[in-house]
Amino acid sequence: MLSRRFAIIFALTCLFAYWFHRPLPNRLADRNVLQIVEPLIRIVYIKILSYFGSDWQIYWARKSLHTLARLNSWVHSMSSDVESFDSQFDGVPVRIYIPKTLHSDGALVFIHGGGFVLFDVDTYDALTRDLASETGMVTVSINYRLAPENIFPAAVEDCERALVHFLREGYQALRVNPLKVALIGDSAGGNLVAVTTQRLQRFHDLPSLKLQVLIYPFLQLLDLKTPSYRTALNEYAGTALLEPESLARYILIYLGLDTKHTEALLKNSHRSLVDRYGEQYGYISHSHLPKSFALEAFSNIESCAQDESLAALMEPYIFDPNFSPLLSENLTNLPPALIVTCEYDILRDEGFFYAKRLKEHNVDVFWWHLENGFHGMFNMHRLLSLAREQLTEMSAFIRAMTGNSKAESEASTIAMSRFTLTDQLHNKSPRQVEQSI
Repeated sequence: MLSRRFAIIFALTCLFAYWFHRPLPNRLADRNVLQIVEPLIRIVYIKILSYFGSDWQIYWARKSLHTLARLNSWVHSMSSDVESFDSQFDGVPVRIYIPKTLHSDGALVFIHGGGFVLFDVDTYDALTRDLASETGMVTVSINYRLAPENIFPAAVEDCERALVHFLREGYQALRVNPLKVALIGDSAGGNLVAVTTQRLQRFHDLPSLKLQVLIYPFLQLLDLKTPSYRTALNEYAGTALLEPESLARYILIYLGLDTKHTEALLKNSHRSLVDRYGEQYGYISHSHLPKSFALEAFSNIESCAQDESLAALMEPYIFDPNFSPLLSENLTNLPPALIVTCEYDILRDEGFFYAKRLKEHNVDVFWWHLENGFHGMFNMHRLLSLAREQLTEMSAFIRAMTGNSKAESEASTIAMSRFTLTDQLHNKSPRQVEQSI
């Protein structure tokens, strides 16, 4: 009897494991750890709920992530060397982190990711807390409004309002030098960093940002068939790594549009916009990508039916720099930028395109490509060795770039020398490639 029960339980366990197992790319950093964590992430983002409506999936994901994040933050905050408290900047909720040992009078302003739909300052508490600790700088995390409750451009307005308040007066109470402020964000937050940095040029009475940091940013929706999108479908479809369908669905929610357009959008059915404006936006041609990105297998994109109604629906957003900062006409006079891309990320190519465009507009830009990295890795920096290492490297770079003393200036020179000007990717180490474009 017991042996029969054991056999049944064992068989069910094997079936469950088989159903949940998804092979991950062999070159993925910390693959063994991620192979265990990845199924749990899939449970959080369980897609079957989307068939009952996007609201169900969003509700489940938010509740799951919020619960896990609060538990994680509570455990680690007990031994943290960073104090935090919640406040408001011009009506926008923020969380402020103050390291017990300050290494700089500069500050970080952090904008979290989550597809403009998920996540908040709580789910990012561990990352922002450790950023404050690693940099030794006051850090402000903006809790902007999310879709679908608040659609575009609510998030843009919140981030701008909070940052303007901080640069205009909020810095005083925190004893921060407003000339040494870096703006940093990941994924959707990277989009908001790019947008807010561009919009800040309108405020001539404000000090300029010292640095903008974009970590695997979302920057455009004109072309969803770039090699990095197609590589995702070929190498890790069905896993918890960011894949095209989820991104397209969240972006439609952010814009307040019906998610029934998801499939057509993924097929580039709005491609008549590319045909119409292709020459004007030739800088996002696949031919400009590094050779290692532009895979021959994906050099020819299969044709798809054009959907003029979808093109008309998307056109106002796709060419709006407040949504698609990559397509902004004027990128001059922007602060230095550090752009982090990962090999296993559908947004890899647009990060490169933006770095290239900034360089062409005489902006000091540093491109940091992690050949074994993946989208969202920094949210797991306490589990993954590569993410921990790169967070430390990034923090050192931020400290160097925001410094103004002699010692800090020397450190800045050292940091910048690590990002050598080069035309092609060179594998400097088994895990990463760093360079200036």
